[in-house]
Amino acid sequence: MVQHTAPIISISRHRINIDGPGIVTLVGFHGCQLNCLYCINQFIHRATQDYKNLTGIELFQIVKIDDIYFKASKGGITFGGGEPLLYVDFIEEFYQIIRKEGWTLNIESSLNAEKREFARLLPIVNNWIIDIKDLNDSIYKRYTGASSNQVITNLRILAEANLQYRSLIRVPLISGFNNNENRKKSVSILCEMGFSRFDLFEYKTDCIMFYDKCKTLNL
Repeated sequence: MVQHTAPIISISRHRINIDGPGIVTLVGFHGCQLNCLYCINQFIHRATQDYKNLTGIELFQIVKIDDIYFKASKGGITFGGGEPLLYVDFIEEFYQIIRKEGWTLNIESSLNAEKREFARLLPIVNNWIIDIKDLNDSIYKRYTGASSNQVITNLRILAEANLQYRSLIRVPLISGFNNNENRKKSVSILCEMGFSRFDLFEYKTDCIMFYDKCKTLNL
């Protein structure tokens, strides 16, 4: 059996109702296909040694320390990044390891990924946390360097699968890129698709970009 590996940049434990329901451990991947101006993890694009390539079994051995918390709170593992949808093989393999544990599996993603890869995860993901930036393609391109077309396609796939109730969509106000009217338009489009759970917030563009290096991995 082939064991897939993935570059892990961080493992953050005991996150309560932040990155999914219950107590979760947030696992961050290295790498992303977007180049967002205000990304707090810009190092994910650099050739760096600030990550470790782990197999699913190796990751399980690390995170299982919180098994009792996951089961008591109906929590589990949330994959973020970076972009988790770059590592679908790894996520599928990890799911096979944890499926009997009773943990939830959540994904934090931009959804800007090939629909074939994205669709593979629909049967196994409990909750989607989606940062859409803005659904206006011109605004999206200026901010991320990519088109929003794939995001909209994948949102429609979620809607067609009636998985809106498992989706929390983050709709930010981004200084210098969009405004409240743009954001209202994005929310309106999402409501037409049947989505109803939104996190509306404003990017703090004057914050110092940083991340907490993972103590568990001794990075």
